Amino acid sequence: MYFTIIPNHVYRNKSLGEARFLYGHILTLSNKVGYCYAPNEFLANIMECDVRSISRYIKALEKARLVTVYYAKNSSRTIQPLDTMVGNKLLKKENKQEISQPLDPEVEQVLDDLWRSMKVPSLKKIK
Repeated sequence: MYFTIIPNHVYRNKSLGEARFLYGHILTLSNKVGYCYAPNEFLANIMECDVRSISRYIKALEKARLVTVYYAKNSSRTIQPLDTMVGNKLLKKENKQEISQPLDPEVEQVLDDLWRSMKVPSLKKIK
């Protein structure tokens, strides 16, 4: 079990709609390395929504300058949130080193293969 933490400045931004909650998940998934590399299918399972909705939410978060999205050649991507959780402290982007290249190409390939091999069950089926 994990908790989703949504910073107050994001939570109160009603114009983001459901994207606010996706930001909380992205922040949680970015806890260890400072960015999230989960594919839209995985995020859609967590949010119990359509994959197209995840794409719209990510674009809304980009437009609001809450995340930066890095696209790789092999169609994978990483999402770097504005805020990063380190232990129980919330760090702003300006206080941490920004990654210039999200992943080493070999690591990207391994992660890409891993996500393709995973069969993530729908949360609706689990209930």
